[in-house]
Amino acid sequence: MRKFPPVFLCGFMGAGKTSCGRILAEKLRWEFADTDEETEKEYGIKISEIINEKGFGFFRVCERKILRKLSLRKNIIIACGGGLYPNAALENVFRRGISIFLNTAENVLCERLARCAASRPKLCTGGKEPEETIDGICRKTKKLLSRRMPYYRRCPVIFNDNGGSIERNAVELLHIISASMSVSTDRNNRTGSVK
Repeated sequence: MRKFPPVFLCGFMGAGKTSCGRILAEKLRWEFADTDEETEKEYGIKISEIINEKGFGFFRVCERKILRKLSLRKNIIIACGGGLYPNAALENVFRRGISIFLNTAENVLCERLARCAASRPKLCTGGKEPEETIDGICRKTKKLLSRRMPYYRRCPVIFNDNGGSIERNAVELLHIISASMSVSTDRNNRTGSVK
């Protein structure tokens, strides 16, 4: 099997990174990893427990460490936690592969997050109970999203999702990834380098 650089799926909580990522990995016959799941495996406890026991800063250090490790693999789709994006601390990591921002409409995010708020770590404030009203979730989402958007937009590929089905989005993303791999392969052939 040919070796391709990793694909990073970036975006806010509820953007569909994990669901799309699993489908993409299956279609490409690649490995799949979700940084949240890998962090829980590494530390043996749920993310909410890591945050409650060690604090949010410690959790961020943990997930960045996991991302750095995963980014060294080939033929892998990586669903990045919502707080992982191409900022100064991680720019070199994201350069190792293809970064795609799943740009999901704010109202779609609010609807999805309202359905599963209890399992979303950043919707909790300092380890307290999640904001359970839809209005509270939407306020928090809007605030966090506006803060993160400039970083998400640093991804070279932006995929706009206005609430399409996960399957349809995965198929469209597959075309984008295939085209990116083709360009990467052509570039390597022209320069004579092999990755």
